[in-house]
Amino acid sequence: VVMVDPESEPTSIGSHFAALSELEASSVYSFVQLARDLRRHGAPSELVLEAIRAAQDEARHTGFASMLAHAWGSSPRPPQRGNHCDRDLFTLSMENAVDGCVHESFGAAIAAHQARTAKDPLIQSTMKAIARDELRHAALAQAIDRWARPQLSKDQRQALERAAREAARGLAADQKDAPPTVSELAGFPSATRARSLALDLEAKRRARS
Repeated sequence: VVMVDPESEPTSIGSHFAALSELEASSVYSFVQLARDLRRHGAPSELVLEAIRAAQDEARHTGFASMLAHAWGSSPRPPQRGNHCDRDLFTLSMENAVDGCVHESFGAAIAAHQARTAKDPLIQSTMKAIARDELRHAALAQAIDRWARPQLSKDQRQALERAAREAARGLAADQKDAPPTVSELAGFPSATRARSLALDLEAKRRARS
């Protein structure tokens, strides 16, 4: 068991979980809007219910991440609800392809890696709980993609594919190594490992498409 005084790492771990808390809080509103849009477009009820469940998950994750941020000397900013408006099916599908099939799947993989490798016991147990939910959210994005794609035109499907590929390439290119102590305690993968995860997930996504 590795426990370090949070004051010894004043920003790196704390700021990560503060940012994560803010992201999870905004995701609550995003999933609520997703549920509304899915219902409006006549999606199967199980997809609508999973989106509502995901919103509830994200509210819980906000609390988890906020707790870790405070434990490591940082404070999340108040959540910003943003301006959500009704989306047509193509816009919904595009955002789902990028934010769900690519980013959500990558976030789930990172959370699972942290759950396996974090040396700080509180971070590890928290990430185990988060990773289970995020893997389910990634599966929801893939299910929405399977439902929506047949309803789009060929040009729209090609635009979806281009956007998803660009998002995956961007994720891979943006990865950086965390400081060694932070990486060990919080279980962050190396930049090389994270890039490999992003590219592997993209290969699997393309095989499913």
